[in-house]
Formats: sequence, structure tokens, C-alpha cells
Amino acid sequence: MGSSLIVFYLFFLVGVYTSADDGKRCERPEQMSYGHFVIMNVTEFAHGTTIKYICGPGMESLVDTRTCSGGRWDTPLPACEEITCKQQEPKHVRIVAGTPSTFPPFKVKHSLSFQCSSSELIMMGASTITCGDDGEWSSPFPTCSGKSKCDPPPVIEFADLLIPPNSEYHLNETVEYLCRRFYTMSSGSEMTCVKGRWIGEVKCSKPCVVTADAMVANNIQPFYAQKRTLLIPHGDFLTFRCKQGSSPRFSNLLRQQCRDGVIEFPVCQ
Repeated sequence: MGSSLIVFYLFFLVGVYTSADDGKRCERPEQMSYGHFVIMNVTEFAHGTTIKYICGPGMESLVDTRTCSGGRWDTPLPACEEITCKQQEPKHVRIVAGTPSTFPPFKVKHSLSFQCSSSELIMMGASTITCGDDGEWSSPFPTCSGKSKCDPPPVIEFADLLIPPNSEYHLNETVEYLCRRFYTMSSGSEMTCVKGRWIGEVKCSKPCVVTADAMVANNIQPFYAQKRTLLIPHGDFLTFRCKQGSSPRFSNLLRQQCRDGVIEFPVCQ
């Protein structure tokens, strides 16, 4: 009987003190530097009240909430710290420029520019990145790798290499193409090996075929040649004339230019 009374008395005391703690209010929390707090639930900082701290632009806090428990805040005052992006270890890459600098800490809107450590390497990824508001870079740090040599040059339609190709080419080596008969070089004639890739544009444009049947159908004939099939190189002009007794329809020009295998025929009637 006595022991039961003791246990009851202890439970009664614990309940009284717990209820008393639960009724305690917390003091008004301190203001943090570079931030402020808002009340998440309840009011007047009573037991169970939770407040959330909000840091200013470009700042962050590892702990952002506090709860009133038994008249005390459950965690120390949080601190706002500047958001920074982590420096990575780029592979075969060097930082060549930075705004405002190339050295950490890398804060929000800090930008870095990169180059490969060797001119023979190829950069994979963005050459310039920026630190974002979330503490993450706009793109991962780039990497540089790859071969500096090129495979044999590409096959170009209607063109041949001036000399037989090699099995591989070194940086800045060039090859020259020559258009086949009746085709016209309408761009550069060379390609250059740059960091494992061929750079340059080579194009051989097609000639225009002017058949006798096409001229008969349009009631025209060549001005300076006989009425027979003609081969007009790309870029050249051909002047037609109407057959005797006819005239151009819709003011069609009788002088037409060949453009990569296409020529407009004037129509006479």
C-alpha cells in the first residue's frame, strides 16, 4: 500500500512539473544578422511555437527553424552565411579568367572561364560557368581529353583529294580537294585537322544540263549555239532567244544563270 502511494506521488510531481514547463513562454528570439524570422504556428512565442529564419539574398543557413519548448528555444540562434559554389578539380583544364577573380570563395554570380591545358586537347562542356543562387554551378566543370590527330579526311561529293590520303594527320595539317570534270568549286578547297576534327567547307557544285527537248518545250534556243544538249558550269550564264515569230512570256529574262545544277528556262510564245 505504501509503495503504491509513493509511485502515485512521483507521477503526480512529474505531471505537475511537465505541465508547468509546457505553459512557459519563450523570450522573444534574437534577430539574426543578414536575415529575419517569421512565426510558423501559434503566437506570442508560447510553448510549441515554431519560428522560421529567412536569410537575405545570396545567404543561407544550415538550420532555419526553432521551436519553443519549456520556455526555451530548442536550438541556438542560426547564422546566415554567404552562399558559395564548391571548387572542383578539373581534368587537364585551367582557369584562365574569373569575375571578380579566379580564386575562391566563389559566391553567387561569380563566373569562371576555362581552357584546356594543351592546345592538342578537346574541351568537353561549357567553357564559362556561373555560380547560381542555389550554390550550384550553371554547368559542371569542363574536362579536356581526346586525341589531337585526325583520321583520314572525309569524302566530298563530286571531289577527289589532290594527293592520296594518309592513315592519320597531325594538328594543323591540311588536305586539298579538286572537283571532278564539269563540277565547280563553290567554296574553299582545303580542310584542316584541328584537335581531332576536320575543319573547313568544301563543295563542288553541279553543272546544269540544258537539253534540246527542254528548249523545244519552251519555244527557245541558245543565242550563240546550236540547238543541242548543253552543259553549263555552275555560276555561268546562258542567253536564250525565242524562236522566230514568238516573244518572251511574262517578261521572262532570256539570260539565265546556272546555280548548282538548276537553271530557269524562259518561256516564249
